[in-house]
Amino acid sequence: MLDFSKPDTPESSLTPEQLKQKKRRQGIFNLAFLLGPLLWLKGADWFTSISSQAEALHLPWPVLLLFWLIALVLANFLVVIIHELGHVAGALSAGFTVVSFTAGILHLERKATGWQARLQRLVAKVGGMVQVYTTHYDHLRRRYMLVVAAGPAANLLSGSLALLLLAALPESFGSTPENRLPEYLFSTLLSIFGWISIVQGVLGFVPVRTTTGYIQDSLMLSHMLRRDKAMYQQLFLLQLSGSSYQGTRPRLWNTEWVQGLLAHSSETIGENVLDCYAHSWAYIYFDDCQDLDSARRHLNEALDRKHLASAEVQQYLFCEAAYVAALRTHDVEQARHWLNRAQQVKPFTAQEGLFAQAAVLWAEGNTPQAEAFLQAAHKQLQDAIDTGSKLQSTDRMQELQSRLQQTTSATVSA
Repeated sequence: MLDFSKPDTPESSLTPEQLKQKKRRQGIFNLAFLLGPLLWLKGADWFTSISSQAEALHLPWPVLLLFWLIALVLANFLVVIIHELGHVAGALSAGFTVVSFTAGILHLERKATGWQARLQRLVAKVGGMVQVYTTHYDHLRRRYMLVVAAGPAANLLSGSLALLLLAALPESFGSTPENRLPEYLFSTLLSIFGWISIVQGVLGFVPVRTTTGYIQDSLMLSHMLRRDKAMYQQLFLLQLSGSSYQGTRPRLWNTEWVQGLLAHSSETIGENVLDCYAHSWAYIYFDDCQDLDSARRHLNEALDRKHLASAEVQQYLFCEAAYVAALRTHDVEQARHWLNRAQQVKPFTAQEGLFAQAAVLWAEGNTPQAEAFLQAAHKQLQDAIDTGSKLQSTDRMQELQSRLQQTTSATVSA
């Protein structure tokens, strides 16, 4: 049985109205974060400065303020893209394969038929990310450090080039009336982009812990340099993911890698999200080995550490708990509870939680809807690139399909 004895984190106990209020407060904070640096740069008499500049450009001052806000958003998006492209360049030069690329609302993912692009909702608290894997493990630590460091290094390089270009502009730039506005817009955007890039690049090398549920580049580099437990966890995770992408299903993973991953995990619940990942991967391994007791134990351990992980990882864990309750322990009430938790922490998109929803609907006796969700999950799996975990997922779907057919046959017979 999955453990309900641990109290929920404050985030998970919020009502829908409280969540809306929190998002509104976050929106106000984000707006202040964007406008604050601009007002600070303009000094205490910022309104006079804005008005005089707007008058020189023959623009109303609210229009000029709006441009600065748009320039901030656009510059920040460009900074994120360059940061993630830096990771891509580092990964390719270090012998890694890129699986997905996310920058703001833009998401590129490698599928069975090739690369696919789509727009998505912003990932909470994260500007972008790149998912990579490697199938050879020589000098893995140094190679992975190159992948991680390449992101902030790209920001430092691009920011420096932007500011050098700005400094190299002739004094006559923006002086002629007909070119004043476009040249002012260009120089302002260049300045904002340059300084944001420099700040982002510097912060990328300053190790700090955040509440995003992801390990920041700076902290990962710190782990790698200090050769601590988190470094070994990350290296074992890279080896296991590489093995999966080579087509090795979880039950055939190198046992020493699984044991090494768990050996470097903390027994107590600390602040390291990699402990949550370690138990998640151990759960996948033991579930494929048909060792239900060990699988549930590690899933419980991962759930105990869910507050350390991102909303996406929490949703995955809740979906797995719903699947176990529906198909393994046959507890319909728990299955529905965990599925509701998955939807609460992050509302399902059209691509999320399909198999878990099918399993819970089958457990509740809703065969038609369960079949519809299972067909959608099967199509989604067919589109995915071949991995060892894909074999495990195929077996799961075949098992549920068999149960659905038995239920349908029993209904017809009755």
